[in-house]
Amino acid sequence: MTGPCGSGKTVYVDAKFRAYNTPQESFTDHGNFLRNNSRYAPAFKCTDNPDQFAKELQKAGYATDPNYAKTLISIMNQYKLKQFDAYA
Repeated sequence: MTGPCGSGKTVYVDAKFRAYNTPQESFTDHGNFLRNNSRYAPAFKCTDNPDQFAKELQKAGYATDPNYAKTLISIMNQYKLKQFDAYA
């Protein structure tokens, strides 16, 4: 895949993608990915605070979008997604 990056340069990325039989398999694998990577451990100290969780993911380098947390929080608020959170 090729495309522009923030630096204005085009780079080539050769990446493999995973395939799943069900959405549940995908959700479970993604959750395991986050939980089993120590770089995201600070986010899991904020599981009772979705906004802070998103900010900690961004701090850990989860997404390349510099507005990742802000955008995610906006979507969670717009669609009232926090009502589905279950705090352990």
